[in-house]
Amino acid sequence: MIISITGTPGTGKSHVAKALAKQLNANLIEIKKLVDTNKVPYIIDKKRQTKTVEIKELQKAVNKNIVKGKPNIIEGHLSHLLRSDMVIILRTDPVLLKHRLKKRKWSEAKIKENHHAEILGIITQEAMQRSRVFEIDTSRQKPSVVSSIIAKLLNNHSARKYRVGNIDWSEHYKKELLK
Repeated sequence: MIISITGTPGTGKSHVAKALAKQLNANLIEIKKLVDTNKVPYIIDKKRQTKTVEIKELQKAVNKNIVKGKPNIIEGHLSHLLRSDMVIILRTDPVLLKHRLKKRKWSEAKIKENHHAEILGIITQEAMQRSRVFEIDTSRQKPSVVSSIIAKLLNNHSARKYRVGNIDWSEHYKKELLK
């Protein structure tokens, strides 16, 4: 079983993935670590202040880290573009997300880009071609609670509650997008 945990930066992917890996005794593959340790070639996008990778190269690096015979969790905001059996998209109220990114001292441009991406559900849109895709609102939930929800989803419990489309910030934050 391969589980992708994805979401806009600041939604809690790292904390939830670590809690879930511990709960399931799973192998955790962190995309950021693969890139930072040069296991995946990247180009620096100076304008957006980010590293850009080719998905094929990222998939090769992830494949080398899969452990057969146990659950594998791929954590990172590109994980929904990789091969997996289930995609979990973590979502966070855009105002709270903006606050979290400001605490990280991100540039205003980068905060705005990710804030808008969350409002519009960009990652959800990208992942919708996949099967077994779920969204969980992490705005006010601890990582241990979210990891328990994911464990239940693995057993097909509560699937309806977390299906794609139940979280929609666009109407509430329409004025933010028009600024």
